[in-house]
Amino acid sequence: MRLSIVMILAVALFANASYAAKTISKKKTGKEESVEAALRFQEGDETGNTVKALKTEMLVLRAEKKALQQLMMLKKKHAGTAMEPEIVFRLAELYMRRARSHRFFEVHKQDENVISLTPTLVKEASEAKQIRQAIATYMDLAKRFPKYRNMDLVVFNTGYAHQQLGEDKQAEHLFSRITNEYPRSPLVPDSHLAVGEINYNRHAFAKALESFKSVAKYPQARAYPYGLYKAAWCFYNMQDGHSALAQLEVVVKYGRIVVEKKLDSKLDLRKEALNDMATFFSDIRQSKEAVDYFIVQAEGLDPAPVLLRLTSLYDRHSKFADVETILLGMLAKLPGTSSAPDIREKLVWNYEKMLDRKKAVAQLNALAEHCKAVPSIKPKRGEKTADPAQVCAAKVADASKKLAIKWHAYWKKRTPTEDLAAASEQAYRIYLENGAAAADPDIAKIRFSYAEILFQRQKYREASQQYAMVHGTKADPKLGHDASYASVVSLEKATDGKWSDADEKIFRQLTEVYLTAYPKGEWSSELEFKRAFIAYEKNRFDEAAVGFKKIGWSNVVTDKNKDRVLKSQDLYLDILNVKKDFATLKAAAAVLVTKGIQDPTRLASMEKIYREAFFSELQQMEEKGDFKGAISGYKKFALENKNSELSAKAWWNASQLEFKTGDVQAGAATCYHMHKLFPNSSNGKDCLTKAAQTYEASGRLEPAARVLLNLAAADEVNAEKWRELSANFFALSSNRDRAKEMYMKLAEGKKPSRQLELFEKTLHLEELDSNTKGAKQIEQKILSLGLEPSTSLIQLKTAGWLIEKKDLTEAFALARRVLNKGVTKETKARARFIQAQVLEIEFREQSVKARVDRIALVLGLKTEKLEKAQKAYQETIKYGDPRTSVEALRRLSAAYLHYVDAIRTMQLPQSLSEQEQLVFKGELDNLAIPMEEKGIDTLVQALEAAKKFELYDDTVTEIQIQLAVLNKQTTAQPAQVKLPPVVLPQVGGGSIVVGVGL
Repeated sequence: MRLSIVMILAVALFANASYAAKTISKKKTGKEESVEAALRFQEGDETGNTVKALKTEMLVLRAEKKALQQLMMLKKKHAGTAMEPEIVFRLAELYMRRARSHRFFEVHKQDENVISLTPTLVKEASEAKQIRQAIATYMDLAKRFPKYRNMDLVVFNTGYAHQQLGEDKQAEHLFSRITNEYPRSPLVPDSHLAVGEINYNRHAFAKALESFKSVAKYPQARAYPYGLYKAAWCFYNMQDGHSALAQLEVVVKYGRIVVEKKLDSKLDLRKEALNDMATFFSDIRQSKEAVDYFIVQAEGLDPAPVLLRLTSLYDRHSKFADVETILLGMLAKLPGTSSAPDIREKLVWNYEKMLDRKKAVAQLNALAEHCKAVPSIKPKRGEKTADPAQVCAAKVADASKKLAIKWHAYWKKRTPTEDLAAASEQAYRIYLENGAAAADPDIAKIRFSYAEILFQRQKYREASQQYAMVHGTKADPKLGHDASYASVVSLEKATDGKWSDADEKIFRQLTEVYLTAYPKGEWSSELEFKRAFIAYEKNRFDEAAVGFKKIGWSNVVTDKNKDRVLKSQDLYLDILNVKKDFATLKAAAAVLVTKGIQDPTRLASMEKIYREAFFSELQQMEEKGDFKGAISGYKKFALENKNSELSAKAWWNASQLEFKTGDVQAGAATCYHMHKLFPNSSNGKDCLTKAAQTYEASGRLEPAARVLLNLAAADEVNAEKWRELSANFFALSSNRDRAKEMYMKLAEGKKPSRQLELFEKTLHLEELDSNTKGAKQIEQKILSLGLEPSTSLIQLKTAGWLIEKKDLTEAFALARRVLNKGVTKETKARARFIQAQVLEIEFREQSVKARVDRIALVLGLKTEKLEKAQKAYQETIKYGDPRTSVEALRRLSAAYLHYVDAIRTMQLPQSLSEQEQLVFKGELDNLAIPMEEKGIDTLVQALEAAKKFELYDDTVTEIQIQLAVLNKQTTAQPAQVKLPPVVLPQVGGGSIVVGVGL
């Protein structure tokens, strides 16, 4: 009857679960999906797997609910019968089963996917509630059916239920009832085990040990090995490691019996015991004993996992030497172990912890070599066993990758040491040579890091190759970009700037890769620059120029590219200069100048290059014979670049070319403007001097005068000389006002003697201009100087003016004062000449008109005054002044002739008869004839004196004309006099000496 009820319940549960599973879902084809396909977990699909677990639990819960309904119906139906206690027992068991389902929902109370699908179940789920219902049901069964034949099971299950709720006291009481009240129950060993667990969890290890020892009394019980196992842990927790280890040795030994007798494999606890033995061993035995000990203990099993666990325990306590001892012992005594990769991997990391990088790298190499020999085994279809070769390779890849990165990072952050760098480099190499690395998505990053450390260790050529390989992989775009650029930089470092043809070829290939992949990349301009620079260094100027021009003239200058762009500009300009392509050089520099260079120093440099190129271009034109173009260009250059040191030279060159081509007037004009345009030019004085000479030679005195003014400004040492000569030229060019102004300006602040010279020149010009007022002002300045003979000459001039004003007495007296000063013969001659003029005037004014009785007296007076005038003129001549002497002779001759004319035209008194008048006239004629001859002779003397003294002006001609008239000639025949050439003013002492035509 009991079996039939159990079977009924089992069938009911299975039927409900199967029905629910079949109705889960349908595929798109409309066919029903199998339970296995619908509920199978998918690796990596955490959310999907949770949902599938939920669906499974819902199916089970639904089946349990159906079963519960069935049991409740059966309980009611069979109440009071012999079947009721059995039904109640199954009902309690069902509540315990439902508790597990409710636990699932409690665990997933925070899972949004579960909550969204079953909010009510999650909210109402309660494992404890179901357990308490089971306890209540068990207690109801025990109370109402105390004679129930499986009461020991009821008591045990109730204790177990209390234990699940953490109610250890109640549980322990119930388990103790089993051992006390049901000593023959098969549940006694389990009860001892449960009580031992409760006390073990309370850390009452001694009490727990007693319970576990009780379990050991039942070697046939399933709990037997568990009791032994737990007893070992009690010894361990009671600090009795030796007993603990010995106890586990018993467990291991029993495990061998289980295998030998083919008992339930669940009773074979050797693996668990061996693992825990490692813990106990590490506390009480030496590491050097471990390998041999566990080889013996693990008889029939692989000792490697246990030993590896033991190394982990030592590692946890930083006992790295013990770890090394065990691992090396394993390699020595377990040569064929499949755990060799794990052993060597652990050795690698252990040496890293010991900071022995050389040994770590050695083991890493050994691991890599070992893995190469591991055969590849493809799993059979449906199997999930991993390929050992791939697993081993993965270990190499993982260890080498991690260590390479770690060592590299340490090397960069800490004080660099060679062992770290070498270790990191070798780890990178091992990683990259490992087959498993190819599938690593990080391989590009790792290779890049490898290239970096090669670069940092100055292995530039290898670094370049590795960087280039990074770009060849499916690397992150930025990483690929950086690697491509770094491959070029590394190669550049490797060559140390000495580019062989082979290296340059590689360089061009690498740069081409970068420029093709990243035409607008951060370093594209720099690489183009380097390509151009190499060509430049190898004198391939045409090729280099293309690159430099592209960089220097196509890029906006920024802080980042500034140096490169400016260097490109400089080198391009240098190439043009080397090639003497000055036209292109000028144009290129002009573009840069107009770009608005911010740096004033560089702007000045570019402007200088522009000017020098411009100037050199003009020199080329001159060399080719294009003088017209060169002249125009030089002048344009000079005017556009006045601040250049070449501007004055350009202007000078233009002037010299104009002189050279015969356009002397243009050359002179160019030189004339030179001082104004370029006052500090070293060629300024020469240019102005040549201009002055040119204008002088062509008779263009006023332009010459203006050039001399510029020359005076340029030649400070001789400035006064050039200004005076300029004034002289202005005087000769009829611009006498400018000349007078300049003479007066030159006189300011000078010594009296020098002032006198300039005042006299000015006075002469004022007299030429008939500017009486101006002449008087100058004369006053001369008089104020008090210098002789000028003062006397001015006084004599005044005396002459007084004569004109008929103030003869004052004129005579003024002349006498000059005469008494004892100055030069010239002034004395002039003074006596003034007196002679006064006497002559008095002579001329003496009338000869008189009565007969007074004629003799009148003639006597006239003769007496003639004699006085004659004496004065003769004395004048004695002083020997040429011009005054000639003038005195002429005046004396005129006085004689006046006397003759006065006698001959004398009015005779009317009282005389005609005969008497004839007689009287005869007498007068006798008196006049010798005087007339004397007058003519005196005039002849004046002519001879004028010729002697070379007075080649109008004086000689005038005298000759006078003589011709006196000699009754109809046409005067003046002497043929050869006039001297125009004599230009000379700078120096003395008065102005001018030629004819002033």
